[in-house]
Amino acid sequence: YCGVDIMFTGDAEAEAETDFVNYYKNSAADMDVEILKVGHHGSLTSTSQSFLNLVKPEYSVIQCGLGNSFKHPRQDTLDRLFNMNSQLYRNDLHGDILLTINGNGGFSFTTQKTATSGLFVGADGVN
Repeated sequence: YCGVDIMFTGDAEAEAETDFVNYYKNSAADMDVEILKVGHHGSLTSTSQSFLNLVKPEYSVIQCGLGNSFKHPRQDTLDRLFNMNSQLYRNDLHGDILLTINGNGGFSFTTQKTATSGLFVGADGVN
């Protein structure tokens, strides 16, 4: 939208990501995205390293509830995003997250709450 590449992955897990990577890995298409909606709420079975290596998100958004019973997001997923230097936004820590894109391709995030620490600490209790 207006030159900003956003990838919405829904509940895609490793198998779908592998199919995506295999399809595009030899393509001349530029798969880098500015913003990634992280798959399956940051579960252990999504956002694989090979997928991240292909899409290279500058910003990532994880939609998950605080204290959810699935313990999302998982530490392994957060570690991969951290190692990609992707700036992270999470509903469990930031509350509502609003992305605004202007007509010139500039964009900004506005959050309901300020979260300055713990962004890359998983809900599965692993530090």
